[in-house]
Amino acid sequence: MEGRLAPSVADVAALARPVLVHRMALTLRRGRGAKALAASSTA
Repeated sequence: MEGRLAPSVADVAALARPVLVHRMALTLRRGRGAKALAASSTA
């Protein structure tokens, strides 16, 4: 963001994909953890 107070459209576009991939990975990891915990508690 090179010292600007607000991001430019190019800044947002450059970071959108990496941020979304990161958030999706966290969400999927959380979902798998919950399923594993539920499966182990019913066994």
